[in-house]
Parts: sequence; structure tokens; C-alpha cells
Amino acid sequence: MTGIGERLRAARERQGFDRAAAAERLHVDEAILESLEIEAFSSLGGLVYVRGHLRHYCELLGEPADELEQLLPRDLGGGYSAVTHQIKLPAQARPGAERRGAIGWMILAAIAAVAAGWYLFRILK
Repeated sequence: MTGIGERLRAARERQGFDRAAAAERLHVDEAILESLEIEAFSSLGGLVYVRGHLRHYCELLGEPADELEQLLPRDLGGGYSAVTHQIKLPAQARPGAERRGAIGWMILAAIAAVAAGWYLFRILK
């Protein structure tokens, strides 16, 4: 134990929250807070997820997140450690991309038609 879990549990109890109430306030599953309090960090995924959950929990409890984050073990494993990776799909591979493109062209055509109509109306007046 590094002391993180004990400090979180004590702060939660000082604030008068049970774990379920704290989880509800944070909009997370109670198991996430339990994992933080028993220091089962590897069950939360990579370091980026552990840090995020820890920071939000500290914010709720009024604890110094930076200080507790320094106590995290550096060998958490369980996924990407510092950066989450996103896969960018080409536009044609994204769902609905063709439809959005067609709608855009229709809007552009409608604007052009209105502008042309307004122009003709002004000239023929």
C-alpha cells in the first residue's frame, strides 16, 4: 500500500460520503472508487485512466491530486501509459460521411438559388 487508498477513504468519510454516494456524485461506477481506495490500480486500465479517476475523486474530496499522483506506482501497466491513441478513419470510411457531404452540397445549391433569385428580382424590378 502506498497510502493513496487510505487517504482517499479517510477524506471520503470526513466529507460524510459513503462510496455509493461519492460514485453517484462523480457519475462513475462504485467499483472505480473501490479500486482507488484499495489501490487496485491495474483494474482501472492504463496510467492515464488511473490519473483521471484519481484527479476527479480528489477534486470531490478536496484532496491534493498532484500530491497523491506522485505516490502512484510507475509500473501500473494495463494499456497505454501516457497517451491514448485514436484511429482516424478516412472520410469515406466514417459512417454517414457520404450523406453529410450530399446534404452540404444541397445546402450550398439552395443558397446559390436564393442568391440568384434575389439578384434577378432586384434587376427585373
